[in-house]
Amino acid sequence: MDIQISPIPFLSDNYAWALHDRKNAVIVDPGEAAPTRDFLKKGNLRLSHILITHHHADHYGGAAGLKKEFQECAIIGPDDARLKVCDDPVHGGENRTIIGQPMKVIRAAGHTKTHVLFYFPTVYALFTGDTLFSAGCGRLFEGSAEDLHGSLTKCAALEDDTRIFPGHEYTEENLRFALTVDPANPAIAQRLAEVKKLGSRGLASVPTTIAMEKAFNPFLRVKEPALRNKLGMEQSSDVEVFARLREMKDRF
Repeated sequence: MDIQISPIPFLSDNYAWALHDRKNAVIVDPGEAAPTRDFLKKGNLRLSHILITHHHADHYGGAAGLKKEFQECAIIGPDDARLKVCDDPVHGGENRTIIGQPMKVIRAAGHTKTHVLFYFPTVYALFTGDTLFSAGCGRLFEGSAEDLHGSLTKCAALEDDTRIFPGHEYTEENLRFALTVDPANPAIAQRLAEVKKLGSRGLASVPTTIAMEKAFNPFLRVKEPALRNKLGMEQSSDVEVFARLREMKDRF
């Protein structure tokens, strides 16, 4: 089955994602209903499922309206009292079959306590919400540095050619920060130049892959001696280095 994955941009920098087979579609994190509705109608697609990574409104705000219009769709999202629209609440560890594709739910605490990721191994796709961005990661709103570092470690353990589909277009800013903490890494400057070219043409910088992120995302590179040396944290634990990076990015 030929599966396509398409971005649906909305607000200033959000992405919802449509995974579809030209007949049926799954929408990940529809923060607004209208752009998703337009995409579905333009493609003459039936909405099969809505997947929600976490309870922030810019990731689920359009779900109720879409459910009202496309009543047959099922909504899968975290088991969280703040997220009342789910038909199938999940915690992480569950397996589902969505438009003929196996899907694994991965618990990813840190940005929020109940954040989850959706992994489609047969199409090498990981939908990361606000946990893993290209060249960055989410803020610590509810979880600890240890939580989020553990969640990113789960992502990094997947196959290198797994594609990363995050909820925001933050790549250029993230790479600018990466240059300040890992300046000797040539992969960062190279990727920044590529992203600037993409932006000048109005194109998205994502998806990337796990292999690419390992090359230039500082939050996946906390073991790297050059980065540790730059931070003066040669003897610190991985979580301590991660926490310092996250604090620095918050102030960047």
